[in-house]
Amino acid sequence: MKKLKIIFISHNIAFTGSFFRGYHWGKELVKMGHDVTLIATSKTNKFNFHHYYKKGVEIVETPDLFWGHLRSGWDIWGVFRRICYLQNCKYDIIHCIDSRPNTIIPGLYLRNKNKCTLILDWLDWWGRGGTIKHRGISFLEKPFAPIETFFEERFRKYADGNITITNSLRKRALSLGVNPETIISMPFGVDVDTVKPMDKEKSRNQYGFNKNDKILGILGTLFECDSDLLFKSFELLVDKIKSLRLIAIGNSQFKIPKRLLNQGKIIQQKNLPFNSMIEYLSLCDYLLLPLKNNIANRGRWPSKISEYLAVGRPIISTRFGEIDMLFKLNNIGYQSADTPKDFSDAILKAFNSNQNKIQGQNARKLAVNELSWSVLSNQLVNYYYKNINNTNPLY
Repeated sequence: MKKLKIIFISHNIAFTGSFFRGYHWGKELVKMGHDVTLIATSKTNKFNFHHYYKKGVEIVETPDLFWGHLRSGWDIWGVFRRICYLQNCKYDIIHCIDSRPNTIIPGLYLRNKNKCTLILDWLDWWGRGGTIKHRGISFLEKPFAPIETFFEERFRKYADGNITITNSLRKRALSLGVNPETIISMPFGVDVDTVKPMDKEKSRNQYGFNKNDKILGILGTLFECDSDLLFKSFELLVDKIKSLRLIAIGNSQFKIPKRLLNQGKIIQQKNLPFNSMIEYLSLCDYLLLPLKNNIANRGRWPSKISEYLAVGRPIISTRFGEIDMLFKLNNIGYQSADTPKDFSDAILKAFNSNQNKIQGQNARKLAVNELSWSVLSNQLVNYYYKNINNTNPLY
């Protein structure tokens, strides 16, 4: 079995966003004996490179002249510096995480120079009615919208392999002329080694919650249309479940109605240390995925579900995309249509059931057996060998 030399190229700042896809895969590939380099954008550096190893993965943070949200793959200076850095490097696999200028241009350069295998990973439906329609973007970002769509679509059929995070993106890739034999769909994985279930009652005692409280949790942020669905659903339940609480855990950038905050019905817990975040997730009865069934949500894998499954808590979700199939194949919680009444009814049904414990166990089992990074990494390296040799997988 050939030892592979692999480079992941991410447009994100190190340890944010899609960087983690390359990092978690990289750690597992290193355990298998492969060499892994991960290119990411520096948080602040404009001119120099920062090079170090973490969990066996060689991480190279590259310079960028932009700032804030614009520091995400658009800087031509950053593209040039990456090419200069990589010009004497050789790899068996070039794995571009999404297709922005500072990923695809260096990737194509290396591929053409060294005649190696180029893999394009597609994590988000951005253009053509996707995320850009729902995410609040600044006036500086808006001019990039058509350029983003161009880079999102233009290079897919020229790659040796395409990985799509959802079936919706697979269909879109096919519509762009990508050879179906080169496409594989792989979700965002679950870090089951770091994120583990914690005792529910102990966590509640630690943060001053009663064991009889009915507690819902939502991790991270939401599109405006999704947060609107969440709060309208919650308001339908306030008078029906007296002890009901909703905890917004982590960087929740959505606007919470002041009347609910003032009543103490919704609690915000921002900027939590990692262990505290896991404890807050663990003390909840159910964790929520109130996402509208639109193109943007069907075209992505909501990363918060990885933590939900890893902590072994049951989930209440709307029906959309790949998440719909997870619920159909595994008893991990309850689903509803994407209306306030239907979602609130699903929450009522959950609290009136006796399935909480078994659904939580099933969630953790699903994370470990099917969605852990180690399981997905075996599938990934299989896919690498298939594309390199055009033969049957070696794993």
